[in-house]
Amino acid sequence: MSYFNIKKQAALQEISMEMNTLLSNLEDLNGYLKDSVALGQQFKNISSLWNTFYDCELQMREVVEGAKDRVKKLDESSEEAVKIPRQEGVDQEEQQPPQENNSQTASR
Repeated sequence: MSYFNIKKQAALQEISMEMNTLLSNLEDLNGYLKDSVALGQQFKNISSLWNTFYDCELQMREVVEGAKDRVKKLDESSEEAVKIPRQEGVDQEEQQPPQENNSQTASR
């Protein structure tokens, strides 16, 4: 064998070994990626559960805020209802019957 063929065989063996190492490392990487995807799928259920919890909490906050707004409006409307007679200028004398008529009927 010539010197060139010996160097060629050595280079081909080295390339073959490096390709096998590369292939082995790629297989390991593929395994790690599959594991991480599987782990991510496990967290998908937990994420969905937390999302449901958060949505429920958000709805409860909206319900509570709506209830607070309705109570506030009811309080304001009841205060306005109490103020209405005073704002219309109703005299207390108009609400009471005249006393002169009562004294005249009692003397008869």
